[in-house]
Amino acid sequence: MKNVRSTLGPKAYWVGSIAGIILIWIILLLSVHPSISAAQEWRALPSAPSLGQSKKDDIYFVDSDKGWGISPIAIYHTDDGGATWPRQFKAPAFSYLRAIGFANDQVGWVGDLRNPWLYHTTNGGRSWVVVQLPDDQVGVCGLFVIDEMTIYGVGVYYGPAHFIKSTDGGVTWSVVDLSPLAGGGVDIHFWNKYEGVLLGGVLEGGRPRVVILATSDGGTTWEKRFEGSRAGEWGWKFSFPTQDIGYASIQTEPGSDAPETEYFLKTVDGGQTWEEKPFWTQSGSQNYSAQGIGFVTPDVGWIGSWRSNMPTLATTDGGETWSETDFGRRLNRFRFLSDTLGYASGSTFFKYSKAVATSLEGSDDISGAFRVSEVYPNPARFSLTVEVTLTNASQTRIDIYDLVGRKIDTLEPGMLTSGQHRINIDVSRYSSGLYFLRLSAGSHRETRKMVVVN
Repeated sequence: MKNVRSTLGPKAYWVGSIAGIILIWIILLLSVHPSISAAQEWRALPSAPSLGQSKKDDIYFVDSDKGWGISPIAIYHTDDGGATWPRQFKAPAFSYLRAIGFANDQVGWVGDLRNPWLYHTTNGGRSWVVVQLPDDQVGVCGLFVIDEMTIYGVGVYYGPAHFIKSTDGGVTWSVVDLSPLAGGGVDIHFWNKYEGVLLGGVLEGGRPRVVILATSDGGTTWEKRFEGSRAGEWGWKFSFPTQDIGYASIQTEPGSDAPETEYFLKTVDGGQTWEEKPFWTQSGSQNYSAQGIGFVTPDVGWIGSWRSNMPTLATTDGGETWSETDFGRRLNRFRFLSDTLGYASGSTFFKYSKAVATSLEGSDDISGAFRVSEVYPNPARFSLTVEVTLTNASQTRIDIYDLVGRKIDTLEPGMLTSGQHRINIDVSRYSSGLYFLRLSAGSHRETRKMVVVN
């Protein structure tokens, strides 16, 4: 890890990092210790708007409490983890609000599918203003907000295909014509300001075939990474549980010529190559027509149908096998803040939580050598602060682990003095996901969880 700073001196910053690292070990223990049990569930949020008020296409949370969701003509907000959902904004009846993204708890954007504009807030949604795009044919299907200044968008699934971009907080916008490569665009995912992928379709005779494009220069130029062979299929949504492992759903158009077997796409090399994998075999006259796809880990995920009478499917082996669940209908977007917390939108808004009960025999002794009082903000996007108090001066070390238990970094802060230290950790270089920060001070250790949302 680099660019780690302490507000109390060059040695103190390491303690904060260490405190974060300790949490990583807890997750590792949860996956292997025989006395650990876990319960997980999806549930509809009872106060969320229902399907009777139309399908909900997107949802976005900046932390465990604050989030926003959209219906075609309304924006809803929660500041209590989804317990309540008051409406913040009502759009004109000719609008179709399709995509949403926030840079932080104040600055956010909503894309309109039918109109060449976005809605923008700088005060957490208390007010929204219309930002006009420079091309009258431009609508927005997918958004990816990098930060307050950098916003990317793609649209529309029925064409024409285009990529939109602002690097000055939405004051000016550029539009990239994608028609040489795609007939329509639906979703995007970026790892940083420069590298990203775009999902949509090429059109032949008015019918789509799945296409995935990639950029390494912030969307100025694009190249094809995957093109499907079957007509009548749109690439619909991305889900990347890690930087390298990702999934893409395929929506199959209705009709008598719909394929008997339906597929999704998987990459294990960060979107360089994609493999088609089957998940549904048609029985009867209706195809599945997938839309939303979401993976909380590389192995555990869900896929939802556009059709209200089709079940949501679940996998626990990275998409090799799927089974029906009783969770939700018409799912279109999944968002995960960690491996224990996530949200989804569809017929209504849904919440995923996994409660963990542990019995850690032989756990590390943390009996007063130091205390980690707080790790915040968590999830973090740019920086994370760890507050730690040392009883005595101690030689310290920080080990950082990823979700599957691989040590990805070791920091040697050296001797830290007794007392309280506040450490700021730059997390902008890490991919989105769950990490564990293991702080060692002398013979004592403590682990904390760190969630990065980039």
